[in-house]
Amino acid sequence: MRSIAFQIFVVVALTLFISFIINNTATNLEKRGIASGFDFLSNISGFPISQSLVHYELTSTYGRVLTVGILNTLLVSAIGIVLATIIGFVIGVLRLAENWLVAKLATVYV
Repeated sequence: MRSIAFQIFVVVALTLFISFIINNTATNLEKRGIASGFDFLSNISGFPISQSLVHYELTSTYGRVLTVGILNTLLVSAIGIVLATIIGFVIGVLRLAENWLVAKLATVYV
């Protein structure tokens, strides 16, 4: 019975703490005139991005910037995964080589 009461106490305390943090944050943002939300995504960004997979220009919105950033991240991740797989496979095979120097260099790399 004591363990159930302690769990209920912890859940209630955690709920009160989280609600206090949310209320305090909302109050402070309102006092300082800081807008929260996603309304800024329709504003014009006004800065260049050197590489994009979709059309982007200085007059594009922050929503387009977010799209370009996500696509660029996915591209770099895919390239990294492919290259890491190739390097890992080659080094793994080199560790099995009969040449002592090549096998030791591959082991040191790993």
